[in-house]
Amino acid sequence: MLIDASQIAADSQLESEVCVVGAGAAGIPLALTLADSGVDVLLVEGGLIDADEAHQELYRGRASGPIGDDYLHTSRLRQFGGTTGHWNGMCARLEPGDFANRAWLPHSGWPISHDDLTTHYEDAGGWLGLGRDEFEPPVGLDALFDTDDLRQVVWRIRAARFAQEYRDRIATHSRVRVIVDANVVHIQLNSSGRSVASLTLRTLAEQRFSVRAREYVIACGGIENARLLLSARDVQRNGIGNTHDLVGRFYMDHAEAYAARLTSRVPNLMHNLRPDRRGKVLLKPAFALQPSVQAQNETLGVAFALRPEQDFAEPLDRAVVEFWHRLHKGRPDRGPTPDGRAIRYGIYARFEQSPNPSSRVTLSGEIDRLGMPRVKLDWVLADIDRESVKRSTVLVARSLGQRGVGAVRLERWLRQSGDNTETGSNESWPPERIQPGFHHMGTTRMNSSPRGGVVDPNCQVHGVSNLFLAGSSVFPTSGWANPTWTIVALAVRLARHLMTRA
Repeated sequence: MLIDASQIAADSQLESEVCVVGAGAAGIPLALTLADSGVDVLLVEGGLIDADEAHQELYRGRASGPIGDDYLHTSRLRQFGGTTGHWNGMCARLEPGDFANRAWLPHSGWPISHDDLTTHYEDAGGWLGLGRDEFEPPVGLDALFDTDDLRQVVWRIRAARFAQEYRDRIATHSRVRVIVDANVVHIQLNSSGRSVASLTLRTLAEQRFSVRAREYVIACGGIENARLLLSARDVQRNGIGNTHDLVGRFYMDHAEAYAARLTSRVPNLMHNLRPDRRGKVLLKPAFALQPSVQAQNETLGVAFALRPEQDFAEPLDRAVVEFWHRLHKGRPDRGPTPDGRAIRYGIYARFEQSPNPSSRVTLSGEIDRLGMPRVKLDWVLADIDRESVKRSTVLVARSLGQRGVGAVRLERWLRQSGDNTETGSNESWPPERIQPGFHHMGTTRMNSSPRGGVVDPNCQVHGVSNLFLAGSSVFPTSGWANPTWTIVALAVRLARHLMTRA
């Protein structure tokens, strides 16, 4: 059932077994999984069915680092379906090593393992329309990118718009009520602070009502989850779950930039990295370091892609070209291009950000139309992030060079770092060319101890018996993979946990 909050009587109180706040990539699968098991669910969404300027304006705030203020309200959507309304559909799973405690990486390690998500990843693939048990695609990178040093990685791309794909199912489900324009403005704890007593909601027309439930799940994204916890200070003065000043800290996003340029005379090089369409799913390959190489060199996760840039106009001597092709007869992917020209590629890197307590979401002194404090985001990339992508790119360059693929030159922002400065550049870190991935992660991180995180391995807020968080805000680390597949997998896992409590 779909309900506009304007239809609800002012100051009324709604009740449900479970209340889920946020109808996005986490909230919709979670709510429907619970409802299919027979649990009554109230799903409240702050936006409308479609995005509109008035509700989107509630996301405005202040941001610093290699981003501007616009980042906060353009990188996410406040509407039914959430940010799936404008994402590009790139999906990849986190890898086993992403869950490990890496000795060289402070604050790393999840309290659950990759194996704990295996079956949930399969189910999440169904929610995203990626298919089941078909993760390994038949895309061959042959010996160029499949060696002892390098390996193939793959994005599965399908931009599932949850608003369109699940609206009818939700609207007709007897166990689900969805209320739009229902903005949570306060999480009310009981007097002891050990459980949630109710939620206060408000429409843009200033109509108020409340919700009481047995269990509450906040699934509003990596920024808004922290904002809601920090703003509820009437019982816990630092905000809910913030006894140890962790809510909002460890903000992570994937950073993207050109890391190097590859000059190669290998023909059909991009053919080895061609996308492969399987029905509605596009398989997009890239390459990365082997996990053993990553661990040995203490690097974070980095995925590399090639982007052709230009042909050089300096042909080789024709005799050299003919000699190469006679020597490598039957291997047209070796040697110079047929006309002897070198081709230049940009090596584009998508890299993991280290979990950094100084990178954080806080509340500013500004108030939005609903009376809620606006967000202040300080996105901080540390030296370890630059050194990791630099070291990774050097290892890739060495591997490609040793096998005759081509010559690699690092971009200036990597060459000038550390004690290996090649230029006199005083370029600041991070440079302006670094782009965010618009993946908001880490602000309510998962840890077995309240001194190490905001939620426990079941995504329950430490010390609050009936409050749970869903989404990438619970990620302790991010890996190189886009977060949506893991967001949905964790949501399905949480739904099954709540079913056992019911």
